Amino acid sequence: MTANVRIAWHWIVYDPAETRSKIEQRLIDVGAPMTLIDRAVYVIRMRPPFAINYPKRYTPVLYIGEGDLLSRLLSHRKWAIRMQEMGFRFPLEVAICCPRVRNSPDAYRVFEAHLLNVFYERYGSLPLKNSIHEYKAYDHQYERIATNIVLGPGSGNRHLWAIQPLPSNPFQAVFARTHEV
Repeated sequence: MTANVRIAWHWIVYDPAETRSKIEQRLIDVGAPMTLIDRAVYVIRMRPPFAINYPKRYTPVLYIGEGDLLSRLLSHRKWAIRMQEMGFRFPLEVAICCPRVRNSPDAYRVFEAHLLNVFYERYGSLPLKNSIHEYKAYDHQYERIATNIVLGPGSGNRHLWAIQPLPSNPFQAVFARTHEV
């Protein structure tokens, strides 16, 4: 039986140099369900004015992930800081949701795979920092807005630049490997 899964996104500004407690406080402030945060789906994005120039179109999405959100954000610190040190210290944001489906404890993993598949079809590549294309069998339906709002540039956002790594950039190898063939 098909499950219609309601997705509620919570958004925070993400400074990779911040402590775990500061990130946790930001999540509490936006009403993120802290008791469910260990099975979250999250999207790390650049904030305007920058976005990434993917093969089919641009978007600010850098990474789509799942799991224990606080631990995962701390593990992304190294590459996020390194990326910011390569040039302008651009601001980041994270969109977080905690999808739940009755009798489906892996609903969050399934939704992450769904987001990665939609992203790949729409942009011709995985996000810049994703290197594995997740495939999960699912019988769930998600509202189109649940994916559009988080994968696209966003309504009213003013992205003035769409950038991509050049061959001399250490991020380029994974980026190029995940493009459509």
